[in-house]
Amino acid sequence: MVDKKNICTIVVTYGERFYLVKEVVNACLKSDLENFIIVDNGSPAKNAELLQNFAEMTKKATIKIIRLDQNYGSAGGYSKGIKTALNDSNNEYLFLLDDDNKIDLNTVNNLCSYWVEKATVGFKDKTALLALRSDRPYYREYISNPEPEKLIGSTNSFMHYDIFHTKFKKGLVLNHADKMEIRSPIAPYGGLFFHRDLISNIGLPEEKFFLYIDDIEFTYRITKSGGAIYIVPKTNIIDIDESWGNKKTDKHFISSTVLDEIEGFRIFYTFRNRVYFEYNKRVDNKPCYFINMFIVLTKLFIKSVLKNKFKRYRLIVKAVKDGLQGKLGIANGNP
Repeated sequence: MVDKKNICTIVVTYGERFYLVKEVVNACLKSDLENFIIVDNGSPAKNAELLQNFAEMTKKATIKIIRLDQNYGSAGGYSKGIKTALNDSNNEYLFLLDDDNKIDLNTVNNLCSYWVEKATVGFKDKTALLALRSDRPYYREYISNPEPEKLIGSTNSFMHYDIFHTKFKKGLVLNHADKMEIRSPIAPYGGLFFHRDLISNIGLPEEKFFLYIDDIEFTYRITKSGGAIYIVPKTNIIDIDESWGNKKTDKHFISSTVLDEIEGFRIFYTFRNRVYFEYNKRVDNKPCYFINMFIVLTKLFIKSVLKNKFKRYRLIVKAVKDGLQGKLGIANGNP
């Protein structure tokens, strides 16, 4: 049995997003979670004040605010939050949420029940659960047909592109409300539930990633070491703030999210970190990988010329080079 008093919910936030954190925490309170660590990634003073006042005014829960002097990204934020949680031996289980992850009423109960069913017999240090992110299209597709490549990409693929890989096979459509076992090769931070012993086995999130792909690298260690990540039926998390990666683009032949995205740092860290992860963890045939890379970058080059976005293309090329060379950490200036 999982005692909810021994669950520590870790939320990482930044910027002026108190209004989101409040909604996320209140949803957790309705599920009888009462122990929170909120990592404030260098938010403005007014936002930090609102967070602190909220923590002090919320009598139904213990809310600890970790105020960081700057934004250390999701990697640094979750790493520091998990380390703080592990300092208290009462925090037996950790439940990670982004600051816009609102859980529904049954999610925590079903996570706890599933944990008892799947993970308590000698596998506490190798098992994690994931609440469903139903607003993520690639997870909906994966649940219908659990081919690991849908989430992590095929071996030797570049940014999920692989000219040598056969198309995914059509499989049996699964009903996620059933008690069918669905394992995932990776997971996002938001919705991840695990025992504290897992960290002694796989370590903390790698802070040098700073932002993006850090959750993939962190959770990949679970499955790579012989553990399992189970997607839990009858759970649901809704992102109450739309992720940039889920924004829809038009279907014109020169449309490109990575060229059109206003904030270049998102593209830089995504490419740099993904390339580093792929090249060091997923490549067993370098010629195939570099052919895939050449095709993707050539297409982007043509689009960048047609769209007058060559500056963005140069940023992407720099990110790829840094990833291959292992130049991680917080980038100087604003990419």
